[in-house]
Amino acid sequence: MTETKPNPKLTKKVTQALAKETESAPVEKQPEVPQHVVVKSETTLEIDKCAYEVVVDYRDGYQPDKLNERYNDVLAKYDYIVADWGFEQLRLRGFYKTTNRRANKDQLIDTLEDYLYEYCNFGCPYFVIERQGKPIIKNENRRHNNRQRNSQKRRRQQKPAFTERQVVDSQKVVKEEPKKAVTTNKKSVNKRHFKIRPLESDTKK
Repeated sequence: MTETKPNPKLTKKVTQALAKETESAPVEKQPEVPQHVVVKSETTLEIDKCAYEVVVDYRDGYQPDKLNERYNDVLAKYDYIVADWGFEQLRLRGFYKTTNRRANKDQLIDTLEDYLYEYCNFGCPYFVIERQGKPIIKNENRRHNNRQRNSQKRRRQQKPAFTERQVVDSQKVVKEEPKKAVTTNKKSVNKRHFKIRPLESDTKK
């Protein structure tokens, strides 16, 4: 059997065509993760310009990069954020201080051991960060503005109904007044004045 020799011109064209296709193919960009967490030191950090401190780091569970990926603005209202690892995924949950009377019992930091025992994998790495100072809630101003807008809309809706009632009442009054005037004029027109004249017989006598 005769062996066919490769054509160098053909292989060159094929490689050039493949190179053009790979260059023209769009590269999918992954969405950028917003930067919430800023590390200040080994035990201090900032989340959305609010200071936090690492109070517990069990089995080197503290990883600021993963915390930044999983963080949500809802956690800003809590005094503590507990992060536990399970199946190579980081899970976050917020807790309040024990002095908070409005919170439920299962939301207080005293119940941390029960949470780790019931909801986390046995012996899993985890860490706890504590907020320093008052919380900074971004959505609070939005809620306040929405309440003001809703109240203004309600006032606008109530105003036309009130003015319509006034117009109806004024029309009723205007219609009733000329009726009364007409009835009084009719009485005055229909009145007749009679004069008593003496009989002719009496005048002749």
